[in-house]
Amino acid sequence: MLTKEDIKAKAELCDGNRLRAEVLSVSDEYSYAFYVKKDGVIIEKFWYTDSPFITYWLSEPGNYTMVAYLKNPEGEVVYWESESIAFEGIKYDPIIVNTGKQHFQWAKNVVEVVRELWDNRKRMFRIAAYDYSVLGKDSYLGKVWNILGPLIQIGAYWLVFGLGIYGGADRPDGVPYLAWMLCGIIPWFFVNNCITRGAGSVFSKASIALRLKYPLSTIPAGSILVEVLNFGAMLVILVVTLFAYGYFPNFYWLNLIYYMLYAYVALTLLALITSTLTMIARDFQLLINSLMRMLFFMTPILWATDKLPDIIQKIIKLNPVLYIVDGFRDSLIYQTNFWERPSRLLVFWGLNVILLVVGCNFQKRYKNQFLDLL
Repeated sequence: MLTKEDIKAKAELCDGNRLRAEVLSVSDEYSYAFYVKKDGVIIEKFWYTDSPFITYWLSEPGNYTMVAYLKNPEGEVVYWESESIAFEGIKYDPIIVNTGKQHFQWAKNVVEVVRELWDNRKRMFRIAAYDYSVLGKDSYLGKVWNILGPLIQIGAYWLVFGLGIYGGADRPDGVPYLAWMLCGIIPWFFVNNCITRGAGSVFSKASIALRLKYPLSTIPAGSILVEVLNFGAMLVILVVTLFAYGYFPNFYWLNLIYYMLYAYVALTLLALITSTLTMIARDFQLLINSLMRMLFFMTPILWATDKLPDIIQKIIKLNPVLYIVDGFRDSLIYQTNFWERPSRLLVFWGLNVILLVVGCNFQKRYKNQFLDLL
């Protein structure tokens, strides 16, 4: 039988306006619910889930208390209520001024954002699964458009480049052009969708973010997960095409796990930055769309760099999108492992470190302003 002694919990105010409650009496058999009270009145309810903690973003001054409920499989419930926590309102002072210079707590901000993403990973997966389930719900063909749209583009590029320019011939290295093209254009669809979706992710979920009060840093990361789920169908088309040309699974295909992991990390970190910039200036989303069209033709997806001068080839290889595209071609066609190109591996993971620091500090720098910008 549950008693009040069975529930131990804590509540605290973090980062100025983040009210967090956590049940310490954790068990796989328990479920947890939370109430948020302001000046003694319930203002928000979080119904029973398997998560032993919640985060509530404060925007109005007042005295807040958190009530945590613990329920066992027999339906018995006990609750715990925190001491009153005073909140004086949002203070717009995220920058510490020191001798005329802006000083950010870089390492602390990185740790906090990474912890938010990790603590809310289950919620991100649930929201991503829901967002994926409602894709195309307003159209007659629904999710068929997720495949039909890219197939139409592939058909057009094959007619223009594969048949029109190359006359249906294989590449000089003997690889069929269609197989080579698909190994580049299909990961491009994934990258393009992730960048455009990630840039507008926070703005598109403005009302939900205000109502549910979950960490805004999880929204860009969750938007990339939606595209990971959406990418599966296109990957099947790629594999079927390779089968038709006599390319069958082997050890080198396992390198795709690495390249997909790299792509997810890089695109998530980039989304932390672009989603913030889109909140500050809506025009940034339009700029992203234009830049992606330009990037498509600047990346060797439909054309090869073989005849370009060496210096130009080296510059083009600094393109992170090309690292992903080349990774797919190396894994599926050319049988090359990712560790066989150590210099590119170090360069692009080094770039991820830079994106991590900048993206996390962008989120922390403008987090309080998001409430007004939303």
